[in-house]
Amino acid sequence: MKIKYLFILMVTMIAMVACKRQIERPQWDVDLLAPLIKSTINIKSLVADSTYILDKDRSIILVFKQPLDSFSLKGLDTFRIDPFYKKIKLSSLQLNTDTITQLITLGQIARQLLASTDQQMRIVGFVILANQGKRMDIPNFENIAAAALPFDVTQWFKYAVVKSGNLKVIITNKLPITVANIQFDLNNKTFIPKLVLSKTFTNIFPNTSQSETVPLDNKKIEGNLEVSIPDLDLIGGSNVLIDTNAALKIQVAISDILLEEADAIFPAQNVAVDTVEAPITMSPGIEAKEAILEKGKIRIKVLSTMQDSLYYTYKIPNAKSPQGQAFKIVGTIPPSKGGVATQYEYIAEFNGYKLDLRGAPGSEGVNAFYSDFSANIRYTGKPVFLSLVKDSIEISITMEDFKPSYLRGYIKQDTILEAVSAVDLFKNIRADALNFNKINLTLDIKNSFGITVDITPQYLKASNNRGQSAELVDDKLVMVKRGIVAAKDKPLTPSYLKLQTANAAPLLNIIPQSVAYKLRITTGQSLFEGGSKFYDDFAYSTSAIVPTLTIEAPLNFSAKKIVLQDTIPLSADFQKQVRSGKFTMLLKNGFPLKIILNMKFIDQWGIQKEILLSPQPIVEGIINTATQKVVAKTDTKLIYQLTTENMQKIAGADRLIIQAQFDTQPENTQIKIYHDYNLEVKIIGDLKYNIQ
Repeated sequence: MKIKYLFILMVTMIAMVACKRQIERPQWDVDLLAPLIKSTINIKSLVADSTYILDKDRSIILVFKQPLDSFSLKGLDTFRIDPFYKKIKLSSLQLNTDTITQLITLGQIARQLLASTDQQMRIVGFVILANQGKRMDIPNFENIAAAALPFDVTQWFKYAVVKSGNLKVIITNKLPITVANIQFDLNNKTFIPKLVLSKTFTNIFPNTSQSETVPLDNKKIEGNLEVSIPDLDLIGGSNVLIDTNAALKIQVAISDILLEEADAIFPAQNVAVDTVEAPITMSPGIEAKEAILEKGKIRIKVLSTMQDSLYYTYKIPNAKSPQGQAFKIVGTIPPSKGGVATQYEYIAEFNGYKLDLRGAPGSEGVNAFYSDFSANIRYTGKPVFLSLVKDSIEISITMEDFKPSYLRGYIKQDTILEAVSAVDLFKNIRADALNFNKINLTLDIKNSFGITVDITPQYLKASNNRGQSAELVDDKLVMVKRGIVAAKDKPLTPSYLKLQTANAAPLLNIIPQSVAYKLRITTGQSLFEGGSKFYDDFAYSTSAIVPTLTIEAPLNFSAKKIVLQDTIPLSADFQKQVRSGKFTMLLKNGFPLKIILNMKFIDQWGIQKEILLSPQPIVEGIINTATQKVVAKTDTKLIYQLTTENMQKIAGADRLIIQAQFDTQPENTQIKIYHDYNLEVKIIGDLKYNIQ
């Protein structure tokens, strides 16, 4: 039975669910009275804290402070040294030489006689050899021709083309008889021409010497030479002791040799030496004696055709590191091989170096960069081919990215500094006309150069976007030259000049958006005025002439249609759901002015959707006639009716701009704005909402 009732209940529930209708959500309009917006409009809320100060009486002073374009030395940026390039031919090649000795003994002469076709000569030669150690009479001999003897100088060179040099021949007679005449020839063994030199000596007595020095200029000599005696004449004697080892001693010494080329074993020597004094390009009027580099690098490139290793030294004796060490680079350039020149490159950092820019040591120039380069070969004991004609060293030295952090010398400049700076002092304040009572303008000029500077303000103009402009007129400031003393060095202590005027009201009365200015800056005045040129001026890379313009505008003015405003965001619900109603504005005016209040509805693209105008002016605050200050606020109630048409226009607006517009009355009446002056705005909405 229970199961039957349970089944009937389930069927009934399913039927009820199947027959259920979806209930539609109702929508209706409701009236809602609620505070919507609360705002306070004052001068301080329209400018940043940094753009106003309070005077002693707590009135507001608007402040515009703007660093103007600064003046710096372009010479520090254009510090450039011309690249050093030179192709150096080997200036000289030297050889180590010594004296070579050759002996022609009496025994050799006797054997030469034995080979003669003259019978008598053959007999004398035989007799001399047979009587070794004995005494005998020796006759005169003429036209003896000694066989060629080897003269080996390959320990010096395989061959050489001599540019200049000397060969000294010394003949010492150790024979027991007098040499009446001897012709000495030095010959190449294979080279053409064979004859290197020929020299004749006469009357060389026993145990005496004779010498002759012969130039070897432009001679081509091989290492395997020969000495020949094509003619030897001897004067005989009686009772002569025969010693076949007694000899004519022939000595040959090569000296002062400079080679065009040679395949030789060279001693250590310089093969390239050069110095350079390069000009430094800087801004005209800068004559520098000293500089400190913030950064820079030196790139050395060498192209060498020499078949020997080159050892080079590059020095800048006038450049000292922060530790006081002179700049010096030492490197090795490998030999060329297979006729292909060796290319070599090296980069050295030059940061922080102190440069003496007077030129070569001992000089007193300016803007000069002095350096020297030398290259040498070392003794290896191995033959190497070198040629003054064929071999060369190409050197390229560039100074890259040189930027000094400091200069000292004489700095003469005459510069016009002209620019335009934006003025944002009034970006949130609009007016048809302003008339300030007094505006203070100050031009603060900071000098961080070690140079006496003259500043001449040539003009200061203000302009607005309505085509109006005004120029500062003050014969104590404009077109008057003022001097600023030089900054002090180590540590750097800038100097300052303050130029002031209270006649700047016309500049602000046009409510400017920009100021244009022109300053003339001159240095090196000692020379301009006919004085001596000194070299104690200095400048750092951070040095500059920095003018700063400050305008102080006490809010003591008359105005026509001056507008203050505040911007309030609107909620999305307000845009979509409000159908009609009214705004009730409760206002407390603390300004000493009647105010017209307007409300503008603006969309996200800045397009005005709707404007609600004030139905009546807002009464000014209560003023103490003795002090002319507001002592109490006045209350005003304004009502704005909102129709459906109004709301359709407002739809899409995302912010509300409340504008307070006022004039000073009577016209040109001056008022002063104090820090506590404001307009309190409270908006209460009595609105009809659509609720879904």
